[in-house]
Amino acid sequence: MINIFVTINVTADKRAKVLELLAELAAASQKENGNLRYQYYLHPTDPAQIVICERWENAAVLAAHEATKHFTTLLPQIGDLASSVDIDKF
Repeated sequence: MINIFVTINVTADKRAKVLELLAELAAASQKENGNLRYQYYLHPTDPAQIVICERWENAAVLAAHEATKHFTTLLPQIGDLASSVDIDKF
């Protein structure tokens, strides 16, 4: 099992667009084979911070996820809008 935590920092003027892209990314990712969890959360006290929590069955399904169209198109757009993106895999 692979857990991934992605911390996204975004300015107020780009937050709505990032949330729109995240909603699309999460909806598509949740439908993937081997996805056990894909949710994003708004930080309760820091409006600039968003966290994605992912859980995948194994490395093979994660690799398949990372090759999907929604991953390869939406994640770069989010990265371009974000002030920073930090990814931790466990």
